[in-house]
Amino acid sequence: MKIVDFGVAGIATNMTINEEAGSLKYMPPEVLSGKDKTVTPAIDIWAIGCILFAMVCGELPFNGATNKEVKHKIIEGKYAFPSAVEKQLSPEIKDLIAKILVVDPEERYKITDIERHYWFLGDKMM
Repeated sequence: MKIVDFGVAGIATNMTINEEAGSLKYMPPEVLSGKDKTVTPAIDIWAIGCILFAMVCGELPFNGATNKEVKHKIIEGKYAFPSAVEKQLSPEIKDLIAKILVVDPEERYKITDIERHYWFLGDKMM
């Protein structure tokens, strides 16, 4: 599967981003809080986490009645697995999502971490 969004496409060298440049529900907390607007791979990892959550849960991790509410939840990193599917989700996928949707971009999983995660590897670990 390839996931593509050309909304802010470009070569990421000394670029900055703001919350108006992308889709709010995929925007990482560091951009929304204004702490770091530099385009880094961590921004894409956050979006991957949102997409993965949506794929296994059927909805995005950060929802609210208003954009302000959504923004607050993202900045705080507050999400919950929907009760309708939570018991069906493996501990491995919950762990991977938790390691991707980390507010601090320095602590957030990198792509190499995702590739080595036991949920991603599955039977290849054996």
